[in-house]
Amino acid sequence: MAIHDEQKRVWEEKFRSEAYDPTPSNLAYRYEPPDLARKEVFASDVPIDTAYGVEEDVENRRGSSSEADTSEQTKIAVLRGTGERTPPPVNSASRGRTLCELYPHQRARKGDTSTLQTFYSVLRDKVTPEELLRGEDERWWREFENQGAMVIKIEDGWDLLDDASALCDLSWIGTKKLKLSTLGPDYQYIRQNLPDSKTGLLQPFRAMDDHDRDGEVGAFVEDFQERTRTHADQFRLMDVDAREAWFLQQVHSGFPLQFPYLQGISIEALLKNVRQVDPNETTQRHAWDPRFLGTREPSILKKCLQLCEASHHWRRGVSDVRPPPREQSSDLYNNVIKQTVDEAREEERKFTGGEVTRLPSAVMQRRVERRESKKKGKRHSSLGVSLESNPDVLKMVEAQSDKKLWGVGIITPWLYYMGVGSVFPMHFEDYAFASANVLLERPESQSAVVWYSIPRSDLYLVHTYLRETLGDEYSVDILEMRRLWLDPVRIEQWNKKRASKDGRIRVYRHVQRAGDYVVSDYGSIHWGVNLGDGWKAAVNFAYVDWKPAAEEVNEVYRRLEEETGMSRHHRCCPKFHELDDFFSAELLTQPSAFAQTDTGR
Repeated sequence: MAIHDEQKRVWEEKFRSEAYDPTPSNLAYRYEPPDLARKEVFASDVPIDTAYGVEEDVENRRGSSSEADTSEQTKIAVLRGTGERTPPPVNSASRGRTLCELYPHQRARKGDTSTLQTFYSVLRDKVTPEELLRGEDERWWREFENQGAMVIKIEDGWDLLDDASALCDLSWIGTKKLKLSTLGPDYQYIRQNLPDSKTGLLQPFRAMDDHDRDGEVGAFVEDFQERTRTHADQFRLMDVDAREAWFLQQVHSGFPLQFPYLQGISIEALLKNVRQVDPNETTQRHAWDPRFLGTREPSILKKCLQLCEASHHWRRGVSDVRPPPREQSSDLYNNVIKQTVDEAREEERKFTGGEVTRLPSAVMQRRVERRESKKKGKRHSSLGVSLESNPDVLKMVEAQSDKKLWGVGIITPWLYYMGVGSVFPMHFEDYAFASANVLLERPESQSAVVWYSIPRSDLYLVHTYLRETLGDEYSVDILEMRRLWLDPVRIEQWNKKRASKDGRIRVYRHVQRAGDYVVSDYGSIHWGVNLGDGWKAAVNFAYVDWKPAAEEVNEVYRRLEEETGMSRHHRCCPKFHELDDFFSAELLTQPSAFAQTDTGR
C-alpha cells in the first residue's frame, strides 16, 4: 500500500487552501475518552546506533519469513503493508537532521520475552513538536513508526522557580471558586475493575456520583489527590518494574479489586470561564505545551476532524443527522455507566461486604477551609487573573455548562488524575489520529506509567487474535469500545502457536516518567497501567502523512467488514474507498456543501 509522492503532494496542497474553514459549531462533536525531564537509569545508556546488537535485534523484531506458509505470508504482507512507507513530505534539506538521541529501554524483568526491545528519545534543546513529529529526524521517525509509540524526554519540562510544570501549569486549579457543575459533561470520576484474567475483557466502569456537584472543583480535586497519594504511599519503595509485576499479579489472581480514576476533565471547560476575564489566559509558555500541540501550523488536525465528522453526516444524508441509538449515550460507548449512590453501595456490599459512604458535609467543609488556608492568594499563579472578581462570569458559565465543547480531547487536551492501578484500555485514536500524552509531575516524583504499543502494520493480526480468543464477545469495533486490557504474555502465548514470524504480533513496552511525553503513531494500538499518582494531559495531532496512514487502517477494516459482516464505528477511520470525492480539492473550497446542523449531542 505504498503511497506515491505525487499523491502526498496533492494532499498537502489541499490543506494549504485557506478557503476551507467550516464553523466548528455547525459540526457538533463530543470526544469520548477511554479512557510526558529526566533520563532513566538504564543498564545500557548508549545511543541506538552504538547499542550492542541493535541491528540484529531490529531484524529479529521485524520477523523472518523463511519458515512462513506461502499463502498466509502473502495475506499478512498485503494487510501489513510493506513496512517501508516513505517519511512525511518535508523539506529535503531538513530531512536527516538529528533532533534527538535514541536509547534502549531496559527490559522489565530478566528473561521476559513478552515485549520487544524498545527505544526512547531524549530531545535536543529548542526542538519543536512540528520538527520532530513531521519526520525531519528520519531515524527517529522510522523507529517511532516501527514501535507504534515512543517516549520523548524533555529536559526543561519543570519550572523550578514556580514549582510547576513548564509544559502545562495546573497549580491554579485549586485556587478558583469554580463549581463542579460548571464542567457539565466534560469530566468523569469512575471506579475501574481489573480485566478478566483470561480474555482481557473489562467490566463497564462505574461513574462515581458520591460527591457534591455544587462543591468547588479545587476542593474536589484536592480530596481525590489525598486519597490517591495515600494509596500510592505503600508503593514508594518499589520501582516501576515491581509495581507493574504487582499489578499483573492482581490481574492473574482475579481478585475483584477496583481503582478510582479521575479522567476526561476538559481543560477547555476549566478555562472557558477564565477566558471571559482575560482572553490571554492560554498564552503559550513552552513549545511542547499540550494545549497547542495539535493546532499550530503545519498541523492539519482541526481540518481533518472537521472533514471526518462532516463526511459521516454527508454519507447519512442532510435530513438524518442524529446519531444512531448506540451513540446517544457517550458514557455507554465509553464503557462507563452511571450509578446512583444507592447502586454503588449495593455493588460494594455484593463484592466486599463493605459500604460506600458519603462524607459528612462538616468533613467536606473542613477540607475546603483547610484548602483556603493554604492558598497563597486569590490571584492566578501565572497571569494574576482573579476569577472571583467577576461573579457574573461564574453564573453565565454555569448556565451554559450543559453544552458540550467541540473537539474536546482531540484538539484541546483531556486531563487525567491517575492513581496506582488505574488503567487505560486497549484502543487506537479516533479517525486513526496520532496522540501525545504528557505526565505533568515533579522530576523527583515517583509517578510513572507503563505503556504497551502495537504498530499500525499489525492491526489485522490483532483482530485475528481477538476473533480467535474472544469468540462471541468479539466485534469489529471492540477497540473503539475500549473494553480490553491485555497482558502481553497472553499475546506471546498466541504468537508461539503461529508458524510464521511474520504472522506474529509485535508488542513494545514503554516507561513514562514525570515530564515525559508518550506519542503514538497514526492507527497504532496502545494501552497501559498507571503506577503512580499525578496529572496527565492527552491530545491528538496530525500532519500531512495522516491520510496515507489512515488509508492503511481503512483497508484493514474494509476487509474485516467483508469477512465478518459487521460494521465499524464511524470514528474508527474514514471510509476513503467510499468518500474519495468528499475529500477532493473541490469540496475543500465549498464548505457550505456539507455544513450541518447541530446533532444535539
